[in-house]
Amino acid sequence: MTLSLLDLQRRFAAQLRADGDDGPPGMALYRRTVRTNYRRALSATFVVVKRVVGEPFFHAAADAYCARHPSASGDLNDFGDRFGEFLGEYAPARDLPYLADLARLEWA
Repeated sequence: MTLSLLDLQRRFAAQLRADGDDGPPGMALYRRTVRTNYRRALSATFVVVKRVVGEPFFHAAADAYCARHPSASGDLNDFGDRFGEFLGEYAPARDLPYLADLARLEWA
């Protein structure tokens, strides 16, 4: 059975979003690259948020955000539009009630 290009792209995207090292050989490398690019894009936009919470917390939040809100655009400048909303619901940020508003301000 031959897959359509769309089906092949969907399978590839699903493998990128999967956890762990499962999947075809080399897929873990693609996952790490994508995760790093998303972290960098969010870090470039949310500089103050990252400084307030520190890099390890920020990276964990960025990874969780990516899992919940995968990019729908090929332009990383569009990625992060819901990060403030996400941080308002992100359990580890519960003790930082101002963080969501800070992210919204940085996005604006």
